[in-house]
Amino acid sequence: MFLLGSVGAVHTAPTMSDTVQPGPGNVTRIGGSVYGQVISGDNNLQYQVRVEEGGIVNLGPRVDPRALPLPVVLRPRDFPSLVGRERELNMALAAIAAGAPVEVQGAAKTGKTVLLRYLANRELPPWVPDGVVYLEVDGVPLADVLQSLFEAFHETDGAYKPTELRIRRAFQRTRALLLLDDATFDERAITRLLNALPRCVLVLTCLRRRFSADGAAIALGGLPAAAAMAVVERVLGRPLTGAEPLAAAELWHAVDGAPGWLALAAAQVAQGASTFATVRSTGTAPLRVTGVELRGAAAADYQARPGDGCASIDPGGRCGIEVTFTPRVVGPRTARSGLTLIQLTAAMLVGVPCFFSDGFSS
Repeated sequence: MFLLGSVGAVHTAPTMSDTVQPGPGNVTRIGGSVYGQVISGDNNLQYQVRVEEGGIVNLGPRVDPRALPLPVVLRPRDFPSLVGRERELNMALAAIAAGAPVEVQGAAKTGKTVLLRYLANRELPPWVPDGVVYLEVDGVPLADVLQSLFEAFHETDGAYKPTELRIRRAFQRTRALLLLDDATFDERAITRLLNALPRCVLVLTCLRRRFSADGAAIALGGLPAAAAMAVVERVLGRPLTGAEPLAAAELWHAVDGAPGWLALAAAQVAQGASTFATVRSTGTAPLRVTGVELRGAAAADYQARPGDGCASIDPGGRCGIEVTFTPRVVGPRTARSGLTLIQLTAAMLVGVPCFFSDGFSS
């Protein structure tokens, strides 16, 4: 189809063909310079366009979406056993049962994704019979999230870009559980999202509260001490022994009970790669840990690295030390830890009082 346009715009009027039958008056107006595919209108007419001051437009076949059989199931990996989150889990389940949206908020490594994985893999309640869909949406614009949800419940034989109105029409009767992880939408975008999915139950996670009044807001903080130790022992696959309970308790303080950090540290210990070590400032001004020295007959077989939180430790604060075992020969190894190069900021002297605990077993 050869179409002429004026400078800066192309006016296209598709003609009838064997494969494309657009309705009368179907007109696409493109301003400026465009190169590549353009998908136009609610019927999704496809154009390969090279437009400068007029051009040639090749019209593709009409694409019609088809609804997939229900229920649609797009689950993440399961996390079958939550520890220390009974209250938050009950709040989420109660909100889902009421058909209300749920917002799970908390800092990094507090277990937001774990809670979503648990919810996504439970048996579907009768009030969301059409399925469950889990999406990671960190930094994804709302329009792309809506299209991904549309594609989760529909299939096409070609590229298809539904309008937001078409998406809203498609979801008017859909009753599904939709879990969106790491959402960064603002309040206005969430309102649009809820309006587009009126009968679905939405559960999302975020760093800070996004809802205004609608739905249930669940704040995830650190785990209680007993639950935190249970997480560490579960990852280790054994009870804590020797100096490990004290060191694990110090680590719990250092990370404010965040289960993700606790599990990561325990995994390193379980692999034999590292052990628990924590520094606590007992001074009156911030301190900086610039290095850790290990002493002992086999100290060269160990490496210690201050964690990110050691760059500046507030009075009473803590930071973690990663201690790695790198043996050069076969045989038992022991080492005695000692902090050096502990420096205060500004007018303070080297050697500020601090407490160092390690989890070495001799």
